[in-house]
Amino acid sequence: DLQSMPKGYSKKQIKEFQEIFKKYDSDGNGKLDQKEMTVYLNEIGFPPFQHKMLLYIADHNQNGSIDFNEFIKFINAINNIQTPDDLTRLAFDSIDVDKSGSISKAELVHFYDFMGFSKVNMPDLENFNYNDFSLLVDIDN
Repeated sequence: DLQSMPKGYSKKQIKEFQEIFKKYDSDGNGKLDQKEMTVYLNEIGFPPFQHKMLLYIADHNQNGSIDFNEFIKFINAINNIQTPDDLTRLAFDSIDVDKSGSISKAELVHFYDFMGFSKVNMPDLENFNYNDFSLLVDIDN
């Protein structure tokens, strides 16, 4: 269906993405769950300690699975990662759901819940800017 096709890609590229997606969609339900996505992340070389963060980034609607459009957006995003700072920026932008340029307390709580982090150590700030966030998370470790 052409309406739901991601924009900016040739039919050949879309077909290649569909083949990659189908390869990892082991149960054939049209979505990648956390296990299926983890297999993909391992195979493309992301270390396990980054998987949960990458799952958060990939799952735009935060419904627990990655559909084909989310998968293509994710591939596009990770192809633009050149440095650890690029990954930190991508994570920040994913957590900043309202795109305000800062992470609210509610957005941070949602992220902590997803990651399974204890809120005991959560900084007591109302809004985080990018610099605050980059000090909080060290994507390399």
